[in-house]
Amino acid sequence: MNEVDTAEIEEQKLLDVGFDTSEEDRAGSFLIIDNQVKEYKPIQKGVEVLQLSIALEKHSWLKEYYWKPVTP
Repeated sequence: MNEVDTAEIEEQKLLDVGFDTSEEDRAGSFLIIDNQVKEYKPIQKGVEVLQLSIALEKHSWLKEYYWKPVTP
């Protein structure tokens, strides 16, 4: 019996739902699975990837932009 590589299975599941695992052409990644943050990381220098609640606490100036780009 062959041992199953769980990382490979997870990657295939991500690919099945349209998630690009190559990390090309993006500034960062934020991945939530079953309401749990699984990964958040910047890829390009100078980019910060945070949960919204943490970002609003850390950068008070963000509150003035919160819900401004789209109609709530």
